[in-house]
Amino acid sequence: MLLDTSSTARLCDELAWLRSRYDEGAIAPAVLAIIRQLEIELAWRENAKRHRLACERERSNRNRPMQGDTAMGSKEHYAYGSRFLRAEIMAGKTATVVIEAVEDVQFDGQGIKPVLHFKDKKRGLVVNNSNFDILAAALGSRTEDWPGATINLRGIKVPFKGKPTDSIIVEVLQKPAKQEEQPPFNDDPDI
Repeated sequence: MLLDTSSTARLCDELAWLRSRYDEGAIAPAVLAIIRQLEIELAWRENAKRHRLACERERSNRNRPMQGDTAMGSKEHYAYGSRFLRAEIMAGKTATVVIEAVEDVQFDGQGIKPVLHFKDKKRGLVVNNSNFDILAAALGSRTEDWPGATINLRGIKVPFKGKPTDSIIVEVLQKPAKQEEQPPFNDDPDI
């Protein structure tokens, strides 16, 4: 075939040149047939290029771990697996909990977020931007000061992109009890 050895860029150039010379039937039908053949060949090449790129993406995704099959071991290690409290679980419910610890967790594509762990509870709560602002206003912006605080978790519907969506809202009930500051250690035996 005439078109097998040409590069795609050269074919595009030749097609543009032929089209520029084609004046409403002034060129022989044989040249028009070549133009059509070039258009078909370019369409095939573009489709083959898209197919090749799709296959490469699929091949690269095969090596990525799937949910429940990670290097860490199980589904609990995913952002919204059973390790974290989900809004659907809290829908229409209220729970009073005491913050036991705050852990910084790295989420893919979302950066680091604080996760609240509660006394005598299995699941932690990933703190979204709104809840962070509520907690910071009542307890201070340093997350290490939050343990010991008593909070309410309320499962409510909030508008998100125009649709009601389950969400968990926090409400601070009691600040952590301030620990009595220990006087500085003095090793002077005369005191």
